[in-house]
Amino acid sequence: MTYLSYKPELFGIKLFILIVILLAYLILKYANNKEQNKINSIVRQEINQFKSESIKSTINFSEIEFFSNSWKKSIVVGSGLNTREELIDVHENTLLIRKVINNSTYDIKVEIEMEPTTLKMKIAMKNDIDFYYNPKNPNEYHIDFSFLGQPS
Repeated sequence: MTYLSYKPELFGIKLFILIVILLAYLILKYANNKEQNKINSIVRQEINQFKSESIKSTINFSEIEFFSNSWKKSIVVGSGLNTREELIDVHENTLLIRKVINNSTYDIKVEIEMEPTTLKMKIAMKNDIDFYYNPKNPNEYHIDFSFLGQPS
């Protein structure tokens, strides 16, 4: 008669493999976070450099046209036998801005994913949004939406 036997040497090998996989995962996650932080830092530096070299103007709340579309999207959550369908809110906002400075006209279209009422309220409270532009090249400009709490 054969009995299933417990082999302690296999337990040690399995534990070692589990620890190696866990360490590899943590190292890769740390490296990815470090790389993402480095990219974000470079982008912030480039934006700050552009701001320091450009001319600052403002865009008033009344100069912005808002177009919003909101709906509920069905997504599947879970796996295997434990799946279920949930509805999530989706909000797409298009801001159309026409800014005329001297002889240059900036026609700008900005897409922002945020609940429309919240977006309008935050922009209305700010009232004047910082607009940075290069007078020598009308294709170089930056609108500072950092007050929205999202990447600009």
